Amino acid sequence: RSVYAVDVDGDGDMDVLSASHLDNTIAWYENKSSSRTGDGVVKYQVTANDSAAERTGTITVAGKTHTVVQEGAEPVQEVYHTFTTQVVGSGTITVSPQKERYLSGSEVEVTAFPSAGQALATWSGAASGKQNPITIVLDSDKALTATFAELPTITSQPASQNVLLGQKVSFSVESKGAEPFFYYWKRNGNLIPGANKQTFSIDAVSLDDAGVYIVLVANTAGLVQSADAVLGVHYGLSTSVEGSGSITREPQGPSYAPDTKVTLTAVTQGLSQFTGWSGDASGQANPLVITMDGNKSIMARFTNQPPTITTQPFSSTVVFGGEASLVVEAEGGGPFTYQWKLSGNEIAGATSASYVIDSVTEKDAGFYTVTVSNEAGSTVSTPARLGVNYKITRQVIGFGVLQVNPNKASYAPDTKVTITAK
Repeated sequence: RSVYAVDVDGDGDMDVLSASHLDNTIAWYENKSSSRTGDGVVKYQVTANDSAAERTGTITVAGKTHTVVQEGAEPVQEVYHTFTTQVVGSGTITVSPQKERYLSGSEVEVTAFPSAGQALATWSGAASGKQNPITIVLDSDKALTATFAELPTITSQPASQNVLLGQKVSFSVESKGAEPFFYYWKRNGNLIPGANKQTFSIDAVSLDDAGVYIVLVANTAGLVQSADAVLGVHYGLSTSVEGSGSITREPQGPSYAPDTKVTLTAVTQGLSQFTGWSGDASGQANPLVITMDGNKSIMARFTNQPPTITTQPFSSTVVFGGEASLVVEAEGGGPFTYQWKLSGNEIAGATSASYVIDSVTEKDAGFYTVTVSNEAGSTVSTPARLGVNYKITRQVIGFGVLQVNPNKASYAPDTKVTITAK
């Protein structure tokens, strides 16, 4: 601001004249005597001078014209900044406009172009985050780095599976790309709290766990979603038999979806008879239709007919001291047990399908039977006679012969034999 003492209106009194570049105003403050009235202030608005050169003008006050000189603006010192860029990873960036230096306050737009399979992971230096393109204001020297990383790719998808109620189930995923990976498992579109590992497991499956599972695999470059993996929660059906028989089921399968209808048929074997169901079923209906509303265990009970002897033990005669063998064969619902008897008396230890006497004596002679048994009853064989004969051993010393009458290989006990030496 400038202040001057000058007789502006030519009345012989010194007035005050001021000029201010702050508001581009010239003000005249009139020097008044006591006989004059008014506020004594006149202001003139002047257009600001943005150029460096002086400029002049005139103002007229109280009929007098005055020349006004307006100084030029002080020259402005221009400031420039540098901007450098760097790339980490596989990709490129462009800067628009591209210059060696920039006037302070200039803006540049930077665009990142990742290579195939890559993505912008982050900006660093003059900016952060992943906005692309990004605008940088150059109010100082600045440097910007673009970091590219390989996008995640799933190499092994989680697999659909059916598991029994209460069993453990696991889903896994395998990926490649820039590590570390971050995992987010979902069931039926909803994030599963705490399910943020490569493998997701449920220790004991419930019906509520059934559904469609996916996993989001993420890294600094981006994320990828897996294919759907369907979890079916099934009920198990175990079957067993008591006695001789079997069970068929329709449809086949080790497990079944809830509310599946399964037909069980009890099949007899040999002469066995079906007597009923037990466990998670009852009654004698055959076939039996069950509804799978839980894990089930069902038994079919069979009773057998008494054994049928197909090969009877046969009678034989054995020389004293020789070996004797008795054999029986039977069919029907096993298992079988055996008990051999001699003349109606049980023989200790003779409990197999064959009975062998290594060295026969007189006491072994008689009628043998065998009782073949199963859970349904017993069958007794026809008697087989074992005869024990004696043998005459002949020897001649000197010249002569022995004549035996009757002449046989062996003889029943008490047989009369005539021996003549000649």
